[in-house]
Amino acid sequence: MLRSIRFALGLVLVFSISAGTAHAIDWGWGGWGNWVNTPEGALGQGLGYYYTGAGIYNEKTAIADSINLDTMIRWNEYLHEANMEATRRYVARRRGDSARIRTLGDEIIKNLQENPTARDIETGDALNVAVAQLSDPRVSSSALKLATKPLDASVIREIPFRNASEAVTIVLNQVKAVTKWPTALDVERFAAEKKAFEEIVDKAVKEDEDGDISSDTLKQAHDLVSGLRAKLAATPLDGAKASQEASRFIKTVAGLIRMLERPDTSEAFNELRTVKSTSLGNLIAFMEVYNLRFGAATTPGQRLIYRQLYPALDEVRDRILRESKLDDKSTVLSNPSPVSDFFSKFDVDQAEGKGKK
Repeated sequence: MLRSIRFALGLVLVFSISAGTAHAIDWGWGGWGNWVNTPEGALGQGLGYYYTGAGIYNEKTAIADSINLDTMIRWNEYLHEANMEATRRYVARRRGDSARIRTLGDEIIKNLQENPTARDIETGDALNVAVAQLSDPRVSSSALKLATKPLDASVIREIPFRNASEAVTIVLNQVKAVTKWPTALDVERFAAEKKAFEEIVDKAVKEDEDGDISSDTLKQAHDLVSGLRAKLAATPLDGAKASQEASRFIKTVAGLIRMLERPDTSEAFNELRTVKSTSLGNLIAFMEVYNLRFGAATTPGQRLIYRQLYPALDEVRDRILRESKLDDKSTVLSNPSPVSDFFSKFDVDQAEGKGKK
């Protein structure tokens, strides 16, 4: 519990910095600019790119103050579970056995943790499993101070990162399956929006499994949120309870859609060009903040980088998990209530990334 408290308090710090100045603020480790030292406080495990680009920093600590500690902890635990489930599915699907995805996924994950092959490393799968374990909210962000191995900045620029959006589509699909369309909106005048919501979620899940979510699907999703907002503004629902239920749902969907968008890492990479060396801990922090994972190495240079990077990542993973004394935790995503609890504290503009920066 103490680790979770430290971690969640670190999230309050993330909320309290304006988007325009975050890279220049003294986080206690040199700031995002310069890519140096360790990622104490700035790590944002489980938060992903959303907080970097969504424009929610503008309210200073107001949002953080309104989100209680338990809500933060449950949100991060839930999203971490979704990321682990996404890793299982992604790896199992690459091995071509979707019919046994759960059983096979667990077996493969164990092999990737304990005895990865050269191919497992070069595809990025073994590295991604290690990063996923290190993003466990039960691991104190300060533990990543142990990841001090220096990395040449040019190495990071050569890594073929991919957007880790599948965890978000899993969460969005859970919202559709478990939370479902809210009763307050389950009337004839919102029937078209309900059908569109179900179709968009199914389409996003399918596209994410096959590759990237299309810009057309993301536009349809944003249009759905805008349409719902316009209808409710023109003719509000009767009763405070119905209005709150509808608002809660719309904010949740808007926030998750925002998280599906490809992150803009240009500023971070521009800053990376100004330094010669950074650390393994900063690489992990960068990947978590921008919701990135290792893509498959396709060139001799990339394969060499992975072969050199994996032993360092594996050593840090084993050491941190050993000292954290974490037990294995099965992933069962059955109730996405932590998601709606979290996003309920935002207004819809903030959830859509339209807030001031």
